[in-house]
Amino acid sequence: HDLAGTVLSELAPSLERAVAAGIPRERIWIDPGIGFGKSAAESAAVLADLARLTAGPYRALCGASRKSCGGALAPNADGTLPGPLERLGGSLAALTVAVLRGAAAVRVHDVGVSRQAMLVALALRTSSAEVRSPVDARSPVERARRAGLAGGPRG
Repeated sequence: HDLAGTVLSELAPSLERAVAAGIPRERIWIDPGIGFGKSAAESAAVLADLARLTAGPYRALCGASRKSCGGALAPNADGTLPGPLERLGGSLAALTVAVLRGAAAVRVHDVGVSRQAMLVALALRTSSAEVRSPVDARSPVERARRAGLAGGPRG
């Protein structure tokens, strides 16, 4: 089943209305709806294929932080599902995949560790395009700022 195609098809009427209303495409964002109306496996499939959604003219926002699908994909050792506050590992994994697949923004709960994971993922995403010195600690932050993924003091 082509879940990324389904997401694009479901968003198409709204995107067309926004463009018809005069909103420039570069100002329109899409959200693949990780965890909304999808099973854990379906959410994982959409996230894994996020590059298809980010290849078009719209930027993508991905919000997979503390989602139950992350808990379902990685249950506790005893088989129980982790609660929202126990899903940091899954949240960071999903954030990393989203950034590597081209997400322009992520919604998170645990800002400090998520920012660190995002910067590493962004460095990995952009490192194949250029060779950089490993001692240039500013470059991932600067790339994140240019990509719109890291802001000011709250970063």
